[in-house]
Amino acid sequence: MPSMSNLSRICILLIKAKKLDVSILKQLKAYASSNSLKAFEGWMLRKIGKLTIGPDTESATEAEHWVKKAIKSDERNGARWQLAMDYALYSKILEQLEQEEKAEHTLRKAKMIDATCQAG
Repeated sequence: MPSMSNLSRICILLIKAKKLDVSILKQLKAYASSNSLKAFEGWMLRKIGKLTIGPDTESATEAEHWVKKAIKSDERNGARWQLAMDYALYSKILEQLEQEEKAEHTLRKAKMIDATCQAG
């Protein structure tokens, strides 16, 4: 199952990478673009977003781009629990971008979605 292998590769790179460089980002993009399972699409995009988070605003903006793609994907594919995880990460990114009010709103949204997943 190539998509599962690519998800595993993304996770391994996430563990290995101490600092994101262009070659790793290129590999991650290739793995995500070759995905054929909708269930993994948002997950992969969120993992890439998580990996791109760094100490500066530029890296947070890059991470925000990937997490927004993950949110769109998981909304489109009905992956509710993954969507909750997307919003939780997005909240952390917004905190880094010093958008506290939006970060709090986004975290509440993540918790609400998570609660509906647990109740269902």
